[in-house]
Amino acid sequence: DAIARGEQSAAEPDGDQAPTGPIVVMTGDEPRKNTYGALAAIGAATAGSPEPRDVLVIGMAGQSTRVHHWSIHAAMRPGEARTADRISEDEMLRQLRGASLVVVPSFDEGLSLPVIEAVRAGATVVASDIPAHRELIGRGSYLFDPRDLGAMESAIRRYAGRRRVRARQRQHLERHEHA
Repeated sequence: DAIARGEQSAAEPDGDQAPTGPIVVMTGDEPRKNTYGALAAIGAATAGSPEPRDVLVIGMAGQSTRVHHWSIHAAMRPGEARTADRISEDEMLRQLRGASLVVVPSFDEGLSLPVIEAVRAGATVVASDIPAHRELIGRGSYLFDPRDLGAMESAIRRYAGRRRVRARQRQHLERHEHA
């Protein structure tokens, strides 16, 4: 599979500018995944922008009504946050490669496959400051306290549309050895 092999797109942009695709939230249908927290922080981080938000939630297939209501509560307009149905690995890789940012807001993870998949796809990741994420991508301002929406908002604002930390995240991940 392309993500596990760590393949990267030949068409990746150089420099700090990232793709202009959606902000991707990699989550799941469990409270520990903190989906609403991510939507609330994205809503706040992108408030006042003249452009409509483009948020894609991966991991909540079949939960589009819930995601819609959460996004409205997070001050997004209808349709600005959408839920991916069950998607193929190739489609997920395409979405991650085109993402302006990937947000992984979990309160707890074992081995965080969403972080591994996003980093290997070449995406910039902001993630909760929990042991699993520090182990995979190291410490940095791209980590936030998942209980602090202001900290999550700040990380999203700082890194959306930027690639400046992805090489560092990828190098840290490549050195990772999971026992």
